[in-house]
Amino acid sequence: MQYPRDTTISKEVLIRDFWSLVRSTVDCYDQKPFISTKIGTLTFSQNNNRANIVAERIKPHFNKKPYGVGLYLKDPLKIIPAMVGVMKSGLYFIPLDVTFPERTLLQMFEIANISCVLTDDRYAEQAESILPAEGIDLINLDALDFAKEVADPIVRYNPDDLVQIMFTSGSTGTPKGAIEDYRYLARSIIVKLWNGDYEPQDRILEVSTFTYSAPHTHLFNALVTGASLYYHDLKEEGMAAMVNALRDEEITVYHSTPTVFRSFLSTLKPGEVFPEVTKFRAGGEKRLPA
Repeated sequence: MQYPRDTTISKEVLIRDFWSLVRSTVDCYDQKPFISTKIGTLTFSQNNNRANIVAERIKPHFNKKPYGVGLYLKDPLKIIPAMVGVMKSGLYFIPLDVTFPERTLLQMFEIANISCVLTDDRYAEQAESILPAEGIDLINLDALDFAKEVADPIVRYNPDDLVQIMFTSGSTGTPKGAIEDYRYLARSIIVKLWNGDYEPQDRILEVSTFTYSAPHTHLFNALVTGASLYYHDLKEEGMAAMVNALRDEEITVYHSTPTVFRSFLSTLKPGEVFPEVTKFRAGGEKRLPA
C-alpha cells in the first residue's frame, strides 16, 4: 500500500493499520520537520521517539482501561508528542486548558476519568494545585530523558477505543465533552485524504491552541501523510507576525476561523499576495455576510 498516494484506502483498513501507517511515514520522512514553532522544531523521527518515551512512562501505571490522561501543557513541542504518546500507551488524552478556572478543571477530571496528568516545569506547580485527589499521577515531561532511543510499542486497540475527549470551557455551566474514537479518527482522515487536503509537500499553518479540535485534525493527517505543521501563537505573537510566517515558512495550507481571516485581511498591504498558499479553509464559527 502506498500511503497517502493510494486514495482507494478504506476506513476499515486505516483503522486496522493506523500505527503501521504512522511508522511508515516516520521512516519515509524521518528528518523532515513535523512541528515547528518560533522556539524550535521536532522532526518526524524526534516526535515519534518522544511519543514512545511518554508511552513508556505512562503504561506501567495502569493495568486496565479506560483511563484518561490530562495534558496540562501549552507548548506544541511538548503537547503534540504527549498526545501521540498517550495514544501509543493505549489510553486517551484530554487537553486541559491552562487558562480554565479550577472549578471547570475539576469537573473535567470527574467526567473524563482522568487518572494521570502530564505537565512541564512551567505549569507543574499550577497543575499540582488543581489535582482533585490523591492517587492521580503528575508526570513532568521536562524530567524525562528524551535523548534516549525507545522502540515503538505494540499498540492494541479496537475501533471503538477512545482517542481523546475535547471539552467546552464550561462558561455556561458544566463543561461538555465530545469524544473521538479510532473509528471517528479514521473517517476524518479519509475525508481529507480523498479530497487531497493534505499531501507530503504541504506546510500547514496552525494558529489555534491544542485545546481545540481543529489542530488535532491537522496533527493526525500530518502523521500519516508527511505534511509539516507550523504553529503560530496568535495571541502572543500577533497578526503581523502571522503574515510574516505565511511568507517566510512558505505555507501552503491556511485554516482559521472567519474572524481571524478578516483580521488577517485587514493587515495586508495593497497587492500583497501569498502564491504558495494553495489550500484555504475558514470555519469553526458562524460566517457573517461580508
